[in-house]
Amino acid sequence: RMKSREQASIMAAMDQSSRGAPLSWIAVDRDTFSGRMLERPTRPNIPIAAQEQLVVELYSK
Repeated sequence: RMKSREQASIMAAMDQSSRGAPLSWIAVDRDTFSGRMLERPTRPNIPIAAQEQLVVELYSK
């Protein structure tokens, strides 16, 4: 929606996303505020520093 594009949180997210390395599996069109997933990412393609095993252990208790 056009009104959403003016919100500070949306503008901050757009600014923040332009600072990082582009993800090969996502196409972003900043002019139209849209994006498209090009392919399903594999775990090595997701840039989040997380230890999945620790999450599994926490929730399996």
